[in-house]
Amino acid sequence: MLLIAERKGRIARTHRLTALAALRQLSIRTDPETGDHAWNSTMELAAEHALTLYDAAYLELGLRAGLPIATLDQALAQAARAVGVAVLGR
Repeated sequence: MLLIAERKGRIARTHRLTALAALRQLSIRTDPETGDHAWNSTMELAAEHALTLYDAAYLELGLRAGLPIATLDQALAQAARAVGVAVLGR
């Protein structure tokens, strides 16, 4: 997303590089179970809420883990609230 924002002129290259450096400092882990849910619960969330599969995977993880999601995407935020997932952001 950062690269797309840079390509569209929404952010400068320096902003992208700074953001990536900050992300490298985080303790980010991958979820080994996400693939197991891709063709059932994730696909259902995508269909029910008119989300991309990518957004639905993010929502499915928040739902399964009982954690809030951080998004500024209105459709994803609305879907999250509809299924009881808290939304961080504006």
